[in-house]
Amino acid sequence: MIIKKIDSSNILPALNFSLNVFIKFNSSNYPDEGINLFKDSIFNSENINSREYFGAYIDNILVGVIASNKDYSHISLLFVDGNYHKMGIGRQLFNKVKSLCIKNYITVNSSLYAYSFYKHLGFYDTCGMVCVKGFSFYPMRLDF
Repeated sequence: MIIKKIDSSNILPALNFSLNVFIKFNSSNYPDEGINLFKDSIFNSENINSREYFGAYIDNILVGVIASNKDYSHISLLFVDGNYHKMGIGRQLFNKVKSLCIKNYITVNSSLYAYSFYKHLGFYDTCGMVCVKGFSFYPMRLDF
């Protein structure tokens, strides 16, 4: 597996990949309003331009995506193709961002589905579950 930065010419396929994985594993947890909010946020040009993206590739096939802010202290997206779950890809993507982080912490607003994954990485809740326009998430943080 190779983890590499996703350049601007490959952002759209990476965002579509992320949306498809989100819908497959999260759609039962969110009303249409929450799904639409998520979709609008990932395809928002301001958000795209304010993030760094990395992809995990196996045989030149995208199997995972992570996005963070420019100082790598907040994870905006982390998705792994369902056929590749439990293979350490999410952890390796996370470790890439962590290695570049210029602060001593990373935050994330975890989906309900990914909550246990982030707990396993050592993240803790900064407050209880939050719901905004049908989108529920857990604000979390990892100090290191």
